[in-house]
Amino acid sequence: GQKMLEEKVLQTIKKFDMLSFNDRVLIGVSGGPDSVTLLNVLLSFKKRYNLSFFIAHLDHMLRGKESDEDVNFVKNLAQELGLPCEKP
Repeated sequence: GQKMLEEKVLQTIKKFDMLSFNDRVLIGVSGGPDSVTLLNVLLSFKKRYNLSFFIAHLDHMLRGKESDEDVNFVKNLAQELGLPCEKP
């Protein structure tokens, strides 16, 4: 489950020295299940590493209403989590 995934991600982070204490981390979030899961896993390391997070969402505007729904979902998710969200 979630804890096993968190442990696997943490092992990878340590193995490749991907995070340091006090890092500022930009996370690309599409609104799909994979990027939302990654966001949640990384958030679980926030206190351990004293991390600051920022969300980025790129809307290619290729899927009409679905694209708009993704933008709104990601904006709302960022707001709920108290994270800044940038949309280039």
